[in-house]
Amino acid sequence: MKRCYHILILCFMLLLNSGTYFYEYQGDIQTLVCVLRYQGKIYTFDLQSFYNNQYYISLNDMYPILKSIDQNVSMYHNHKDDSIVYNIKNETYQFEYSKDKIKQGKQYLYYPKNNFHIYISHKNVYVNVFFIEKMLINYQKIVKIQNKTAIIE
Repeated sequence: MKRCYHILILCFMLLLNSGTYFYEYQGDIQTLVCVLRYQGKIYTFDLQSFYNNQYYISLNDMYPILKSIDQNVSMYHNHKDDSIVYNIKNETYQFEYSKDKIKQGKQYLYYPKNNFHIYISHKNVYVNVFFIEKMLINYQKIVKIQNKTAIIE
């Protein structure tokens, strides 16, 4: 009988750990004009963003920007894992918004350790600008946000 309780407690703990949780952003979201200077050309895009002690940018909006930089970029929504997956220069980045994690190749980076989260709002997935620069642009470009304009240089 005591063994049965241990099994039930173990099953309950596993259910709690395997559950999904979405950080839903409830504040104001701005639409910024995004300017990209690349190879002597200037591109402009609309970019959804919000400020929560740090700037967050929509991964959905980043796709045409990254496509301008590299024609081989691909992105898809993996409904099975509740994630957005970017393939950039032979590297795969999986933004698992239901687990609040980023997977790069086989390695996980956990947001809670960095005090950042992956947010959902109106069918868009938002990540901190730091991760956009680090992973998606690989520090080749930085994102400056000034006067309702995002400048990628």
